[in-house]
Amino acid sequence: MGNDFFQNPSVDTLLDENKRLKAEINQLRESSAEQSVVDPMCTSLLDGAMFPIIVVSVGTGAVLYLNKYAFSYFGVSEQSSLLNKAHNFWDDPDCRQEFLERIKKEKEVKEFKAVLRTADKKRRHVLLSSKLIEYKSENAIYTIFTDITDRVQAHTAYEESEVRYRNMYSMVKLMADTLPDLVWAKDLDDKYLFA
Repeated sequence: MGNDFFQNPSVDTLLDENKRLKAEINQLRESSAEQSVVDPMCTSLLDGAMFPIIVVSVGTGAVLYLNKYAFSYFGVSEQSSLLNKAHNFWDDPDCRQEFLERIKKEKEVKEFKAVLRTADKKRRHVLLSSKLIEYKSENAIYTIFTDITDRVQAHTAYEESEVRYRNMYSMVKLMADTLPDLVWAKDLDDKYLFA
């Protein structure tokens, strides 16, 4: 025949239902109040971090969050069109695709080497460390990274120096082999290195 509550509720039934709804509303308010206290605190910690933090949507590729350090690092503002898609920051689309495949498969990736571009098109070598998370009810990739551009440039300069040294050594050795009476070299112990 139906529910008595909807047909002819008693005063006691209404009072009980009223108490239940008030308790539920209070729980929601407390939960909401706790959430509003936690969110600004977390946001403050993330924004104050001394390293770039980026959160990107898995589904759309849109940049959902950048901390202040990341905004400064990339040289973008909150209104920048670069933030529409994370791929705008990647130098190599194939490298980005490899990164996405790994993060989706492994759920977490540490020290992935990549080259990113800033708003003024400067190439920056980085080590990405990322994890799949849920951000504002959306599947996302949480990423922090370390800039290793200086290390990469120093290593490249070292390798170029080694190549120049080997080339010069080969040339001098060839000269010494061709003209043995004119060119020689001795070490500090007065031993011939080549002649």
